[in-house]
Amino acid sequence: MVYDQIYNLKKYKTLLPNLEKLEEYLLHHNPRELPLGEIRVDEDLILKVKEYVPRSKAEARWEAHRVFADVQYVVRGHELMGVAPLKEMIPNDAYNSVSDSIHADHDRPGEFFPLKEGAFMLLMPEDVHMPSLRDDTEAEETVFKIIAKVRI
Repeated sequence: MVYDQIYNLKKYKTLLPNLEKLEEYLLHHNPRELPLGEIRVDEDLILKVKEYVPRSKAEARWEAHRVFADVQYVVRGHELMGVAPLKEMIPNDAYNSVSDSIHADHDRPGEFFPLKEGAFMLLMPEDVHMPSLRDDTEAEETVFKIIAKVRI
């Protein structure tokens, strides 16, 4: 897991070479002006642009991926992101190769980090995560986020 500001994304290209495609895309497209929905840049980079009100932990579940890493980038707003080691996950469903995901119930332990405007989290296959959570210490607001699926 990497937790940083989006302007530092280029520092992590050695961890995941396809991050360079994301960096290049964000340099040529204003993140605040991307349309909601899925943008398939190529087979190695898919962007999911979302706007939502964060949910409670009880409404969420843990997830992990095998083929793509996630870059969860908050463009506007704030939320909490849960992270836990894969070895602590007890799946409640089988791996789905179409969605590249496996899930576990919300009651597993983990660490929770604030993701505020301009922050991103890079989540590798060993990083189980619970995104889009409401931060009860802050006023509720709509989040505009880009979830970049970056092929490993």
